[in-house]
Order: sequence, then structure tokens, then C-alpha cells
Amino acid sequence: MYHKRFSVRSVVLCMALFSVAMVTLLYALQDKLVYFRYPSELLAKKWSHEQRLRIGGLVLVGSLIRRDGMKLSFVITDEKASIPVTYTGVVPDLFGENKGVVVEGYYMSSDGVFVADKVFVKHDEQYKPKQAPQKNEKFNEVPYYGKG
Repeated sequence: MYHKRFSVRSVVLCMALFSVAMVTLLYALQDKLVYFRYPSELLAKKWSHEQRLRIGGLVLVGSLIRRDGMKLSFVITDEKASIPVTYTGVVPDLFGENKGVVVEGYYMSSDGVFVADKVFVKHDEQYKPKQAPQKNEKFNEVPYYGKG
């Protein structure tokens, strides 16, 4: 009888400690979570300007404007809705109009502009080098430029 009460108490105590640990962990990570949304989802719900978000879609053709060096403004669309975005910084080489992009930052619902501080470009998974090495006609092999 003593073993049964002891094991039940142990299980209950372990579950309580685990629950407290999980609640503490989730509360601590709450500020680190970044939600991904499409422009239509972002406009459908009210968001706090303090909530960090990621939005993704295509850069609308004709919307990309470069100002004063590293300042950009463009529009992201998911073909249902569009959101104007401002960004200051260096963008990846693949960034351009009608290209897939994910931006991270804050949505200023008062003026309807998304202020981004990070830009990620979506690309396909196949790598294609700019120029493939040419075969050496004399030896009929591709040159090797590595060590050893």
C-alpha cells in the first residue's frame, strides 16, 4: 500500500514540475516567436506594432523604388492583398521584382506600412554556376582545382 501511494505521489509531483517548467519555458520564449503571414492574412487581423512578424509573397512589378543609397520601398503581394514595405540595408543579389521574398519586421497599422529590418529571398533548390568549367580537349577531362 505504501509503494502505491508513494509512486502515485511521485508521478503527480513529476507531472506538476514538468508543467511548471513548460509554462516557464513558453513564457520565456514568447518574445522570441516570429509569426509568418501572407499579406492577406496580415490585413485580416489586427496586429500590435510591437509584434514582430514575417510576411512573404512576391515583389510587385513596378513597385521597387531605391532611395538615398540603401533605402528601399516595394510592395509585397500574394495576389489577394498587397502591403507596402520599407527597408534600409543591403539586399541579397537575387532580390528583384516578381521574385519571392520574406521580410521580417513590424507592421505599422496606423499608416499601413510594414517596416522591415531583414530581407530573405526565396529561390529554387537547384544551384547553377554562372559558368561551368570547360573540358580540356587534350586530356578529355575536367580540370581539378582542389588540393591533393
